[in-house]
Amino acid sequence: TVTLFWRRTDVADLVDHRAILFDDGLHQDGASQDGVFSGTLDQGLPPGARIQFYLAATDLTDKTIYLPSKPQESLAVADPDLYTASISKVKPTLEISEVVPSNKVSLTDDAGKNPDWVEIRNRGVQSVDLTDFQLARKPYGGERYRFPKGLSIAAGEYVVVFCDGGRTPGIWHATFDLDPDADEIYLIREINGSLEVIDSTRFVSIPQDKAWARGNNFAFTIANPTPYIGNVPGVTVSLVQGDPVLSLRTRVGEIYQVEEAESLSAPSWKPLLQGVVGDGRDRNLALPKGGQRFYRARQ
Repeated sequence: TVTLFWRRTDVADLVDHRAILFDDGLHQDGASQDGVFSGTLDQGLPPGARIQFYLAATDLTDKTIYLPSKPQESLAVADPDLYTASISKVKPTLEISEVVPSNKVSLTDDAGKNPDWVEIRNRGVQSVDLTDFQLARKPYGGERYRFPKGLSIAAGEYVVVFCDGGRTPGIWHATFDLDPDADEIYLIREINGSLEVIDSTRFVSIPQDKAWARGNNFAFTIANPTPYIGNVPGVTVSLVQGDPVLSLRTRVGEIYQVEEAESLSAPSWKPLLQGVVGDGRDRNLALPKGGQRFYRARQ
């Protein structure tokens, strides 16, 4: 058995809670007996909640191990040795866009080498400060890459982190490698000592110079790498923090006009964004709420 013991730290929580984790293929844990466990917190966690927790795993000989450790006192006492987690009231607009775990020619770094890389995208309409964000192969423990303090990623912008095991110094180089046969990557934010997983993905059997990339439906698939630009050409519309956002992938030198209409049979289309000069990056535009609309881009 694997059990997660937890208690909230943002409010007065008088009891220790526990959640049984399963590896039976029936609790969103993947395949049965694949070593991936999943469970549900009985009380649930509202936005803004923070918890500290630990895991207890007991084998068939009744031997129990604790991760990261057994509390020295009760869960009611703040313990820096335990795991922490938080849920933001407003989720950041950053996401993992592409992972290339076997790079040979798809992208060259600032040292003229070809390390593996991870691309992060801002799909919102406002810039995001990268100071509190990290990349890691595990949500807890292991080596972490911390984004440069004081730098921001603009709306529609992409940044690439090279995963070269620390062989090349630089602010965009992580000290861990990626395994194309099977690996995972987590985008994490740390606030007041609590960790929040913003985005994550697992992948297996990625061919050389191929990307594990988000496609049309935001699901990951194997595709050709497109570093620093969108994975989907043309116009996409999605919900970001509950609001509709239009994303237009541009090409350098092209001039675009985005138009909207109430229906495909409308007698005319209303200009929504005019004279957009393409620079190879995405242009993200907040859309009005409510109603049904259609959008198109002309170049």
